[in-house]
Amino acid sequence: MAKSKEEIKKEILSFLDENSTHKGDGTQPGCGLQHGLACALGTCRDNLPRVTPVDFFNDGLNIWILGDPGGKIVNIRANPNVAVGIYTRMDHSVENRSIQLWGKASLITLESDKKLFMEMVTESGVVDAIRRALQVGMLDIASETDFEAKVEKALSRETLIKIEPEKIFLFISRPDGTREKLIWGESK
Repeated sequence: MAKSKEEIKKEILSFLDENSTHKGDGTQPGCGLQHGLACALGTCRDNLPRVTPVDFFNDGLNIWILGDPGGKIVNIRANPNVAVGIYTRMDHSVENRSIQLWGKASLITLESDKKLFMEMVTESGVVDAIRRALQVGMLDIASETDFEAKVEKALSRETLIKIEPEKIFLFISRPDGTREKLIWGESK
């Protein structure tokens, strides 16, 4: 029996909610975030594709990525059409789920939209992760002496990438060999 659009959306949301990066509980090493599944962001500029491994978090079906300055940001400025793959290593002994997503990306910085930027980096745990990285020496802002100024400087260097999906495929591969492809969004 075919699944309804609402059932498909619910399955996709469940997958994203379970597998995105979350705030840590303080026991994780490094930055302290609980990192999610492997995620690859595909961008393109001047007909040259680029795929970048990234962490992601979600707000409903929207995907959020924290991006350091670099090629992916330059590409999105030139072409907001992106693709995202979220996946685990294939293991035929268990059910495997992965997502392929196409959408439009927008860039949000501390300077361009401070309220939204701070809301998202606080909710996702990024502010806490930056604080921890500064405290344990993973990140250094030598130009500042005050700790809060270091946090602000670190945040000012970052760009949030918000991806609003147009189409999502949820692939399910089961140990018995059966496969399912659930499609959400517009068909192109």
